[in-house]
Amino acid sequence: GAPVVLDPGVISGARGDGQAIAGTAATATGAPAPSLAYQWQALSGGSWGDLVGATGVSYTDTALSAPMDLRRRVVATNSGGSATGF
Repeated sequence: GAPVVLDPGVISGARGDGQAIAGTAATATGAPAPSLAYQWQALSGGSWGDLVGATGVSYTDTALSAPMDLRRRVVATNSGGSATGF
C-alpha cells in the first residue's frame, strides 16, 4: 500500500553558521517498503525554502549567515505513492 510516515524523526542543535544539527532517521511503512528522502529547509521572508545540497539525515549549517528557523522534510516513496512529514 501507499507509504505512511510514522515518525519524521527528531532534529536538535544550535542554529548558526558552522553548527551541526543532528537528526534521527525517519520511519515509514508501506508495501513495498518505501525509500526515504530528506530535504532541509530554512524560513526566510515568511516562506520555507530548500537548502541546496542539504539532503542528509543531519545537517551542518554552513549556508546561513545568521541563525534561522530550520526544518527537515522527509518524503517516503514507493510504487503506491508518496507521503511527506516534517
